[in-house]
Amino acid sequence: MNEQYTVFLIGGGTGGDEQATFELRDIGARCRLTCKYRGKVIEAEEDDYFEALCQIRRQLEVEGIG
Repeated sequence: MNEQYTVFLIGGGTGGDEQATFELRDIGARCRLTCKYRGKVIEAEEDDYFEALCQIRRQLEVEGIG
């Protein structure tokens, strides 16, 4: 699987207009999720995409982004 999605970011003082791009990629039996926002990149590789998303979500929370 190789897919890309754009989502709106909530919080972080942006007024809801800011977007992030999520790229999904299968790496063998693992799932890699890449989040690009504000010129930054967060990557997570887990057994499934839900766990990868949870890992990225925890990192975004530090910046007040939901």
